[in-house]
This record gives sequence, structure tokens and C-alpha cells, in this order.
Amino acid sequence: MGVLEADVMRVVVLWLRDPEREAKSPIPATVLDRCYELLETWIVRRMLLRLSTKSMNKTVKELVRTLEANDRQRADEVIERFITSQNAITSYMPDDEELRRELTSYPTYRRPVAGDYE
Repeated sequence: MGVLEADVMRVVVLWLRDPEREAKSPIPATVLDRCYELLETWIVRRMLLRLSTKSMNKTVKELVRTLEANDRQRADEVIERFITSQNAITSYMPDDEELRRELTSYPTYRRPVAGDYE
């Protein structure tokens, strides 16, 4: 994952901060902060385990469609539900146990990155 591959999340951030949407239905600061925390947790956990990002563009587009279909005031709940419902290897969020197991049992500095052998 180059530079955390976090650029893909820009689409979500732009949706959250869109001035036209904000004028009609502003997102409370606490909700917005939680949205950012959830997105950061999702991408960093995947980065730490060096999971593939091959379908993240498609997944993030689906997330934005899900956000558009729901109440902006509850964007954090929508994002959390969306992320925790992901079960594909290309989009799921690793849980605490998986992180603990992987980060303590394998020398991270030597672990091959997804795509190294393609």
C-alpha cells in the first residue's frame, strides 16, 4: 500500500464536507470527528496487515451511495454499519484479535506486501 492508499477516502471526505450538502443538512462536529476516526481506523488496520486495496475504489463508491441514501446527521452510524458489514478480503476491517495475532506473530518488517508476487 503506497502512502496508506488513503487517497481513496478523499471521495468520502469530499461528500462529508460538501458545501451544498452542508448548507442543507450540516453534520455535527462530533459526528464528523467520529466519521474521520472510523475511516482512519479502517484504512490503517488494513495497512498494518498489508491487505489488498484492489477493490477499495468500488467499495468507497458504494459507501458514498449508502451515505447519500441515509440521514447526514447519522453519517457516523452509517459508516460504522457499512464498514462492519464488509466481509470480503478486499474490504473488511480487521478486528483487534486479528491485529494482535498478526502483529505479534510475524515480523512486520519482513512480511511480503500484497502484490509482491504478481
